[in-house]
Amino acid sequence: MTEVDFSDYLAWAIKDFAKDKVDAGNWQAEEALEKSKLSFEGFLPEGINTENHYLFSIFKGVEKVGMIWFFADYGSVKARAFIYDFLIEENFRRQGLGKQALLALEEEVKVLGIFEMALHVFAHNTAAKNLYEQLGYGVTNISMAKKLS
Repeated sequence: MTEVDFSDYLAWAIKDFAKDKVDAGNWQAEEALEKSKLSFEGFLPEGINTENHYLFSIFKGVEKVGMIWFFADYGSVKARAFIYDFLIEENFRRQGLGKQALLALEEEVKVLGIFEMALHVFAHNTAAKNLYEQLGYGVTNISMAKKLS
């Protein structure tokens, strides 16, 4: 991913993450953008040069159709990759590109000595959950909430 691609991605991702957190009931709308910005600054203090963070653009031929960002976590019980973000542009979804990208990523992380991948998916993102389940991802934790009137 180039610096320009990263800048474009970051502008979009901050807004998208804020929206997801509001939709999930985790943050209030009026605080969401600032909290999202602070989250990204914390995770990527050196931008695309942040140690053990890998950001890739995804292409179909020569056309950029998405991106994926993962962290190589060597400090946990066993080395694992944690996917922080994964996006296929709306008009390229349902073509198998997401599945191809995740399978290619599996091969990339093995080269880094990692043999487990993890991610978080918002409960309201059923399309993503279905894709991950098709590829063998399983539930490791469940957070639940109840809205009170």
